[in-house]
Order: sequence, then C-alpha cells, then structure tokens
Amino acid sequence: NLDAVTSLIAKGANINAFNDLHENVLMCAIRQRKIKVAIWLIERGADWVTSNAIGYTAIDYINDYNDFELLQSIIH
Repeated sequence: NLDAVTSLIAKGANINAFNDLHENVLMCAIRQRKIKVAIWLIERGADWVTSNAIGYTAIDYINDYNDFELLQSIIH
C-alpha cells in the first residue's frame, strides 16, 4: 500500500530496489495493480526503463494491462 511504500522510502529504502526476478519496485506495483503506488513512484523518479530478468520494462507491464492513465503519468 502507498503508506507502507512512502514510509520505507522516507526511511531510506532504495526506490529502485530489485527482487530476485530483477523487477524493481515500480514493476511490482504495476504487476499488482497498485496504480496509486506506481504513480507516486514515477513522480519521485522511479526507473521505468530498466528491464527485468525476461526483458520486460515498466512500460511492457503497462501495455499488458492497457493502463493508459499510468502511461500518461510516465510520459508527463
């Protein structure tokens, strides 16, 4: 949830940390359909161009879900 993410980042957690699949926090938020979290991360400079272990970027996840609101957040 957004409160947990904001708290962790405020305490110094890396906004671009990766899991074992080389997914960053933004990718995980998008995959879990946590759109408010994803937008918050994007607004604070989360990396949306890095790819995961299978070559997917945050944009690829967004395309899979046809989430144009989130895509607009990245473009702006």
